[in-house]
Amino acid sequence: MIIDAHAHLSPTAYGSTERYLEVLRQSGIEQAVVCPGGMLDVRKMNEFVSGQKKPDAIPKNEYVSQSVQAHPELHGVACVDPCHPQALSQLERC
Repeated sequence: MIIDAHAHLSPTAYGSTERYLEVLRQSGIEQAVVCPGGMLDVRKMNEFVSGQKKPDAIPKNEYVSQSVQAHPELHGVACVDPCHPQALSQLERC
């Protein structure tokens, strides 16, 4: 069995669950570990570095959770800010 051990999902055209699942099928990969992505679009790195735009710093844990619940071949990992006062409760909820 082949498992992709690190993939990012996001509610974006380039990071959607549907697009990722298609890549898995085409590659013969049966399961995957997924985490939130889309917070830093590397295609816009120049705009971030120059200060023209700020990255979206909120992890899309809910999107990953919904994807994992709908697709048993996906196994989710949550992303939380360990310095946030509610980090533990956020992690427990995820």
